[in-house]
Amino acid sequence: MPYAGLTIIDVIVLVTWGALNIGWINPRWHYAFPTKAVLTGLILSAGFVFCPGLLDVVQSVTPPPISWFESLPSTMPMHVWAIYVLVLRKPGFRPRLYIGSGTGAKRGVRGRMYGYDNDKEIPANVKRAFQEGYTITHRALLAYCPTPAAAVIPIMRHVLVAMEAAFSCIFSAMLNPDKQYGFGSLYTWPRSIHVFEYDGLCSHSSLREAVVGDLHLTAEQLDAIASTQAEQERVYGLEYARNLRANPTEQLRETQRNNNIKQKAGTKARQQQAIASGTYACRTCNVNNRDAAMLRRHNDTPRHKKKLIMGDDDYHCDYCDISFQYKSNYSKHLESKSHLAKSNHCAFRCHRFVPSLPNPDLPGFLDIDYLLKLDTPTLYHHDSDCINGIVYHAAP
Repeated sequence: MPYAGLTIIDVIVLVTWGALNIGWINPRWHYAFPTKAVLTGLILSAGFVFCPGLLDVVQSVTPPPISWFESLPSTMPMHVWAIYVLVLRKPGFRPRLYIGSGTGAKRGVRGRMYGYDNDKEIPANVKRAFQEGYTITHRALLAYCPTPAAAVIPIMRHVLVAMEAAFSCIFSAMLNPDKQYGFGSLYTWPRSIHVFEYDGLCSHSSLREAVVGDLHLTAEQLDAIASTQAEQERVYGLEYARNLRANPTEQLRETQRNNNIKQKAGTKARQQQAIASGTYACRTCNVNNRDAAMLRRHNDTPRHKKKLIMGDDDYHCDYCDISFQYKSNYSKHLESKSHLAKSNHCAFRCHRFVPSLPNPDLPGFLDIDYLLKLDTPTLYHHDSDCINGIVYHAAP
């Protein structure tokens, strides 16, 4: 029985440390894990959760059937890093298996799954399988841990990628069964298509890679870098969202429609609660609003702006000492002969005050009929603010 008497942590450390000392690997791995004790301590400190039945499977004398991988939970928790497994199938052909790791600082393994769903950063052999007609029929986590703090992200990313290599070795997920891939005698079972129900898709040992993250930076420096990146992402996200709202794509509109349908009941309940509590009420106009957007629209209305300036007063004409409830009636009044006679306003309907001209019959205000009788070839409008540069020709 393979690995008899060992815990799953013992098995992972045994295979990982063995792979670190067989064949060629990237030199920085020896700097990351100078001793087996350091590697063990880092794995223990991460707080890994392993998939159900993992120890029983690796201690079995035969490799697991593909149905075992398909029986694993497909749940992808938030805020975790993980070693994941993909099952790919095509009718009439042998299943294929891929093992990888998701160590995104922001989205973790969920960000990695997003890449598969949206054709981004897909491993070459997985993409080739897609082109051959295979599809991902199941995805699961073999091991996962909480997303680490910024100060330890580089070293913990090395831990996850090293464990990715160990799992690829344990389950023989490598592409070519005739190549050792630097694992030598570490494989759990004989590597033969007659032993396994599936073919592997991993093209190389992840220990040959240069893992993202600078191991030479101090914890303080890593925290400062993480804070700067978070602020940059926040500013970028706000600008991106602003531009997207200004120029929405059809995909955004569809997403908004779907979200509105799902959130309709909850939105209605929140709006009713806001009206009952007066959360978005306009105290100036004594108007209750159901949400912040409705309040903003109300604040832009002429009614609200009038209230801010005039309070409870109506539209009042000081010249005529008369009030109007509605602006439309007030505007009509400003064009009336009775108002113009008392106010010395321009008769060209701009309601701007203009100087008086002498009139024997009606002293003290501008009489247009009187001006038209003058021997003046043209009559210029006095208010340049409302009808700029327009010349009114006098009657012949």
